[in-house]
Amino acid sequence: MKKFLSLALGLSASVCSYTASAACDAATYAQEVQSTAIDSINGISYSVCGHDVEYIFSGSDNPFDFVSTSYQYGDDILLSEVLTIKVDGEVIFEGDIITTEDYQRFAEAIGFGFFQDNLGSASLASSSSSFRVSDTIYTQVVNPITLSKSEKAKEEKAKEKNMRTMQFFMADLKYERAKQGGNDDGNIVGFTAGVSYDLSKNISLGVVLPYDYIDFNSYQAHRTGLIGYVKHTLKLAHNFELSNTLNTNYIFTSMTPTNSNQSIDRHTGGGGFSTRLSYDSKGAFVPAAIFSIQHNQDDSATELDNQTLVKLGSSLSYRIGDNAVIQVSGAWNKNITEYSVNPVDDDFFDIGGEVSWKISEEWQLKGGYKTMQGLKNYQSNSFYIGSTVAF
Repeated sequence: MKKFLSLALGLSASVCSYTASAACDAATYAQEVQSTAIDSINGISYSVCGHDVEYIFSGSDNPFDFVSTSYQYGDDILLSEVLTIKVDGEVIFEGDIITTEDYQRFAEAIGFGFFQDNLGSASLASSSSSFRVSDTIYTQVVNPITLSKSEKAKEEKAKEKNMRTMQFFMADLKYERAKQGGNDDGNIVGFTAGVSYDLSKNISLGVVLPYDYIDFNSYQAHRTGLIGYVKHTLKLAHNFELSNTLNTNYIFTSMTPTNSNQSIDRHTGGGGFSTRLSYDSKGAFVPAAIFSIQHNQDDSATELDNQTLVKLGSSLSYRIGDNAVIQVSGAWNKNITEYSVNPVDDDFFDIGGEVSWKISEEWQLKGGYKTMQGLKNYQSNSFYIGSTVAF
């Protein structure tokens, strides 16, 4: 049974954030599987994460005792005889070959879906595809840093002439230091490239391409995709401005556990709606309030394969002279999806600041910092530099 324990824990080492209850975290899962599986007795029930687990051997010997130790995670395990595993009286596995899908099914049956880790759709961690989409839409499209006085004047002049302008931005050249679980430190480096086109004075279309390389002690991953959007902006009375944005997205993630050569691929799709109300009298201060809702779902076909995230935020910008801006912002993020398997975390705050400087008629440089607060099993601090070029 030691082989099954090693395999079952091989991917749980990538530190999951989701459990049947807050008590069944990664450490509890490892301890309870170890205490029950290694010396299991045929037909005896054990408690694992609050569930009754029973191992039934077709013969008198433990079928794992004769398994070769020359394997790594992802290999099929050939047993010496048929094994049946029941969880709460339901047969979860029966056979003499254990596959990756069998490990997943066992863990999910006891409320510890180790595929629903910080890469999963339900996760609020910055390593998840759901977070990447909601954060990109919020910071790059819905609530980008306020235009400087000179940029604002140029924009309004162009719109008065109904000029259609193309903008290319290379923003979020990012370095992020993160920590998940106990001691699973990691780095996320990436970029965000995009192009937008002003179809009229009020409507713009755009496409965003994000890419990240995620490197934790327990796994490494590549993440990329496409986000498309349409944005409508309307001038209101008394210097108020209202913008509404619809988006759709696809994200692909390929993860490889450390010390394994087998990758796990995940496809995530979704979309959302965002709105922003700002006040801009062309003076120094520009306050704004933002609401966004995003829904994403991946192809893991598990309880935690989807997320509906509500984001409520605000920002305050200060224009320095004609060409520079300082902006501070904060947002409350809430996963409003109802699961039978409850996440450890369902909300958090992100807080950040950024600066921009117009260095020419077409070119803007910017940079910033953001931190995530309120997550029990995840910490993050990120930095970025970027630029915007208007054609």
